Amino acid sequence: AVLAILLIIVFSSRSRQVVPDTYPSYPQVYLDETVTDPLIKEYVIAQMPAYTDDSHNFCNVQVYSAEEKQTGDYYVYAWVLESAYSYHAGVLAEESGSSYPCRFELLRENDSLRVIRADVPRDGDYNAADRQKLFPGYVLEMLGKVQEDGTVSRLSDEALADAKVFFKVS
Repeated sequence: AVLAILLIIVFSSRSRQVVPDTYPSYPQVYLDETVTDPLIKEYVIAQMPAYTDDSHNFCNVQVYSAEEKQTGDYYVYAWVLESAYSYHAGVLAEESGSSYPCRFELLRENDSLRVIRADVPRDGDYNAADRQKLFPGYVLEMLGKVQEDGTVSRLSDEALADAKVFFKVS
């Protein structure tokens, strides 16, 4: 009888345990894209290696959301497309490119923001688990649609347009 009572207590206490969400909940906030986009682009380009001596790196982003952490810093969730273009003998060529989801951490310093970190899900078997850790559910839904909603295509077109302006190609 004592064993039965202990088993009932153990199983009933287990059934009431709540497993915490793996992603912490932060309040969603609005950050002006005219401020955040250039900061993010500058940060990504600074991390990109030079492909060739006569190529130029470009970055285009689609920001999906921003959240304010308890510390007053921010997470900005975006899709990033980075590319390198060169121009030789009248031919504009894309030398390299990649496209991926990213969580940027921005730090507020006085009246300005600064990107201090960028987290990208690893490739392969780790990708799905990393996405769960880096992005809230509502952002994951948006990230899952980047091919079908035209985000990647639009960012690619923007990169080409930026390269044409940079290399003065009409």
